[in-house]
Amino acid sequence: MAISFKILLGFVFVIFGYGALMGLWWNIQKIILNKGVNSSVIRAVSGLVAGIMLISLSFVFYGIPTGFFSIKILGSFFIAVVLNIIIAYCWFGALEKTDPAVGPQVQVFGPIITLFVGKLLLNEMPNISGVIGIFVTLFGVYAFYKESNNSSVTGPIKRIIREWKDWLVFAIIAGVSAGISVPFDKLNILHTNSMLAPGITLLVGWGLFYTVYGWLRPTRPEVVLTEKKSLVWKQETIWLLAIAGLCFGIANGFQGVAYTLIPTAVVVGTLKRIDALWSIFFVLIVFKQNTRPFRISGAIIIFIGIVIMGISNLYKDN
Repeated sequence: MAISFKILLGFVFVIFGYGALMGLWWNIQKIILNKGVNSSVIRAVSGLVAGIMLISLSFVFYGIPTGFFSIKILGSFFIAVVLNIIIAYCWFGALEKTDPAVGPQVQVFGPIITLFVGKLLLNEMPNISGVIGIFVTLFGVYAFYKESNNSSVTGPIKRIIREWKDWLVFAIIAGVSAGISVPFDKLNILHTNSMLAPGITLLVGWGLFYTVYGWLRPTRPEVVLTEKKSLVWKQETIWLLAIAGLCFGIANGFQGVAYTLIPTAVVVGTLKRIDALWSIFFVLIVFKQNTRPFRISGAIIIFIGIVIMGISNLYKDN
């Protein structure tokens, strides 16, 4: 058995590329939110900047992919964009109805959906060790988001039953859509052999959606350029929004390349959750803030799951 350099490079791209940049994105987003900017503005700008950047780079280096306007490719793109719009809408809906620490617990099962859809669309299935690593990682994600002030078993169950109409449906649909979208994202990248696929998905599914949705809401999001704030406040906020967009775009670029290097899409989809560990790193080391112990324990479990996946996927037969 020998280590596959190609797969190892894919792990590096996801862990140190996507994970680190998304961990930074979450922290920058928190800083912008603390400045009073609505979350829909942050996501709209991030999606627009990321989408335009990836589409531009794709056209510069690869041009228009051969057969791009075929029904097969355009149909696959359409499905991916619709799925991401559903994810964005349901994520937004769940977060508006409940605490941000609650909704992600239900969405954890997304990679489980990816296991079956990936087998159907791409004929991919990780080995037994890889599956174990995936479930360990997902348990770590659950522990990371679990509410520390709600340790009883009956408490969360009663709360779910009481509030399921408000947010649980949003979270379940988001989890299913996210699980289905991962194989389609990889399929689109393989079809175009470029970053055009994630670029279009981010531009339409996130950037344009949040722009339109934000303005159609009863309470419109704050508009940075027209708000009566100081010039320094505006300049800092615009720079933070731009950096957030670049982090979001480059992170998804790393993810796109990783799809072409790592054999199974579900492994990439699960590896992405390393952003939880990176977000803690930035909170503790860079921004010098405290975090809750249960989040550190969850991040450690995520890391263990990723090590198991790495051991099971890095080797190939001579």
